[in-house]
Amino acid sequence: MINKSGNTPLVKNDELSQKFGFAILIKDESKNLFGTFKDRRSEIIIKKAKDEQVDTLVLITSGNAGYSLGRFSQGTKIRLVNIVDKKLKKSIKEELKKYGEIIEVNLSEKILKPEEVISLARKNDEEVIWDVTNGFHEGYEKIVEEIKQANPNFISQTLRAPYHRS
Repeated sequence: MINKSGNTPLVKNDELSQKFGFAILIKDESKNLFGTFKDRRSEIIIKKAKDEQVDTLVLITSGNAGYSLGRFSQGTKIRLVNIVDKKLKKSIKEELKKYGEIIEVNLSEKILKPEEVISLARKNDEEVIWDVTNGFHEGYEKIVEEIKQANPNFISQTLRAPYHRS
């Protein structure tokens, strides 16, 4: 399989580097095939699903993970089902529909268990379905490996908003 994600550039941020007095490099994951760091995970999921002859992949998504997985699933026989919140923007739902199915659920009222996620996607009893909402984090570990190759003095992540106590 040709590597379609990873090996993204480290880009120096001149403004921040000047402000803090040392080089600040940002890993530009938008350079992945479909523009998100989630492409790394999606590529692994699709490869493993093809190897294991999985019929359907299902995940809870608010957009990027479903889009990336949908794009990687193109040209395979793997069916993709995106479970989305009913309140998700219509434009995001329309984009997800281009690459897979969507099922709308009021996710603000219910936390779905993995067996419920699979049940929502199931069409028949013979179908092999994977819930890929979580897991497959080995794709993200490669980001750190790539950064370490640049031999930085310090590594920080900003994948989530910081937690603030009141």
